[in-house]
Amino acid sequence: MLVSKRIQEVDIAVPTERLDVFAGALVSRGLLHPVELPPNFPGEVKRRAQRQVYELGNKLAKIERYLSEINVYDPMLEDVEVKIGGATWEHVAERAILEFQKTEEEFDQIIDAINRSKERLDALKTLKNQLEPFRETDVDLAQVSSMRLLAVSLGLLPKVSLSMLISKLEKLPAYILLSKEAGEDYVAVLVVTRREDQREVGTILREAGFQQIQIPETLPQNPAKAYEKVSREILEFEKEIARLRGKIASNERQLKEKYSYLLTIREALRVIAASKTVGRISFLKGFIPHGTFEELKGLLEEHVGRGLYLLRAAGEAPGAPVRRTVPTLVDVPRPLKPFQWIVNQYGTPGSSEIIPTILVAITFPLLYGLMFPDAGQALVIIAFGIYMLKTARGRESRENIGLLAIYVGIASFITGFLSGEFFGPLTGFKYLVWDGHPPMAAPIEGDVDTIWLMMTIAFRIAAFMLISGTLFAVINSLVERDYEGALMVKLPKFITFASATFPFLIHNVRTAGSVINDAVFGGATTLEGMVVRYGTLLGLLGLFLLEPLYELAKHGFSGFKSRLGIGFLELFETALLIIGNTASFLRIVGVSLAHAGIMFGFAILAELAAGGVIGNIFAALIYLFGNILAIGLEGIIVYAQTLRLHYYEWFTKFYSGAGIPFQPAYAPVRIVLPTIS
Repeated sequence: MLVSKRIQEVDIAVPTERLDVFAGALVSRGLLHPVELPPNFPGEVKRRAQRQVYELGNKLAKIERYLSEINVYDPMLEDVEVKIGGATWEHVAERAILEFQKTEEEFDQIIDAINRSKERLDALKTLKNQLEPFRETDVDLAQVSSMRLLAVSLGLLPKVSLSMLISKLEKLPAYILLSKEAGEDYVAVLVVTRREDQREVGTILREAGFQQIQIPETLPQNPAKAYEKVSREILEFEKEIARLRGKIASNERQLKEKYSYLLTIREALRVIAASKTVGRISFLKGFIPHGTFEELKGLLEEHVGRGLYLLRAAGEAPGAPVRRTVPTLVDVPRPLKPFQWIVNQYGTPGSSEIIPTILVAITFPLLYGLMFPDAGQALVIIAFGIYMLKTARGRESRENIGLLAIYVGIASFITGFLSGEFFGPLTGFKYLVWDGHPPMAAPIEGDVDTIWLMMTIAFRIAAFMLISGTLFAVINSLVERDYEGALMVKLPKFITFASATFPFLIHNVRTAGSVINDAVFGGATTLEGMVVRYGTLLGLLGLFLLEPLYELAKHGFSGFKSRLGIGFLELFETALLIIGNTASFLRIVGVSLAHAGIMFGFAILAELAAGGVIGNIFAALIYLFGNILAIGLEGIIVYAQTLRLHYYEWFTKFYSGAGIPFQPAYAPVRIVLPTIS
């Protein structure tokens, strides 16, 4: 487990004339996470700077949009130089926003043109797909319709409705001149009927699920010629989009320079906007990483002047609870970032919370591997992860997904190897490696012992996560100095969960079941049975009575009655959670069985289809489809189930995710600041 890095609150006062220089120095080092001063703090608020921070954020988002069109996702340049001279950051920002207007107008027009071309291209591609079955139908439908004798309907019909439509049209002088497959579920049909029967035929077609294709008036009404023209227009629009993207690509360096310049100004203004001015003094409040106080002091002496500033480390009052407004700084090595990303998806950790990143790095791949045991399919997941990493191009979320896919793929490869599964059972992997008897053979093949082994593993993981989660909750409350909550709620829950589930932690599922059976239905004749029975009852009793008794002593009988109802709800909920949360981990066994069952089923289908050249090809296609289905569909389902076990069963016990991320004002460029005269 991790804890966030220690953060120190500081109060700063500098001469207003040196505030801009100091803000630039702060941005170059990335030390301070600025926060607004309290509303009751006297002084003038920098409204203009606050507005400019918002405006610059919009400009930066636009540049990100421009560059993302050419698949550039890291717009920052570190070799940019920013000078403020004798101007303030507000004046620099005003000038930069005005200078950016011309670039903004030019590239907005390019992006608008690209978007219009994309919309038209999508419409043309849809029409092309619709016309695909009619690409050889060289008939001018407008000319046929102009005869005033015939009506023509062109469109797609569900396959299941074709025979019904034919039988109904046979009763009328109406004919299907074309019937051609258009995908798995539809056929393309061309229906010709007399003009006077058009309404009746139209009703029949609608009832059959007919989807009429309307060829736009701007195109030839001949399906074959319309298809050719649409194909040419698609190529033209693709060339146009490529040309417009080329314009952006040729200005990539310029856009990155603009981005770096504007970002630097925006970050400096974050400092300015958080300040308040009283007379000739400006005040700042913020947070810095622990251990950087002297560095901050050095910045003040270098860029403000010795004796011309005030710097105070704001500490917590003795006995005061840790404030949840303190930002959280979590710094993990690159290999752990995917697991910190999973934790952050639930919510940013609070500054005083236990952060379970290291444990998640163990449990997440473990649970995924247990539910998805196939060495061959794991290699595909690993290959997907490598692809995501290689195509990330600075996108952190894509990098995290790629690295996470590699981790869970490795875990699935290990469990698949132990299960003797390599792209399912048909490859005979278990016979090549394990002589037909892998240690974790698929239960679907009749190895009942594997089910008991999987259940033991599932319940052991459940016990560990539930006990550790409730223990972390106690620790979190103690760190936050919420002693009442720790003693009257968190500790009884820990005692309850630990007492009820510890047999699964130290025994196999059968022995643990016997201990629990002795505790619940027997006479608690063993020491372990006594711990389960009386420990669980003690914890539940504490949840029911400790808070009401505390209220009775503190506020009298009225407080006791109100808390008694809350205590009963806590007891009832915890009793249900012990059963529900523990049983929920059986999904590990269930999903693993489902995976083995799907692959076993496709193996049987492939064996039934095999025979002769055509049969063997068909069997291979069936088995290939089964593997694709398992990798694509099951891989996502297993990921969702693994997330659920972490978020719902585990994190809800101790992790709030209600923190504020530490975001110092920072831009990694060279900022040229005027020296102290």
